[in-house]
Amino acid sequence: MSLIDTLEYFIDDTQARLSDIEWEIREETNYDDEGHQERMDDFCEQYDETKQRLDDLLKIQSELARLQRYDDELSSVMPEDYKDWWQNSKEEWPEVAKGSIENLRYREELAWKQLEAQQ
Repeated sequence: MSLIDTLEYFIDDTQARLSDIEWEIREETNYDDEGHQERMDDFCEQYDETKQRLDDLLKIQSELARLQRYDDELSSVMPEDYKDWWQNSKEEWPEVAKGSIENLRYREELAWKQLEAQQ
């Protein structure tokens, strides 16, 4: 199971738990006995905690999707023989991409300077 699959499993599980708590809260509104308010408070606290957990999981999912897009977009433009990209670990890719961009900017600036010098 991949990391994304594991995360989606926990998102689904947390959404189901949230739905169960919502159902329990709706059911609790049918009662007006001695422990009603205590149970209602407990369910509301569980709901808030579970909702926060779901929000956090969705943020993680969004961040992983952003990172995957970063990897895919940059990998699609890196030449196959660009060893600095393909032979480095993915943890090094940000530095490699930064170095490549800086190198391109430097080469462009150098080309403009040479062109201006020829005029």
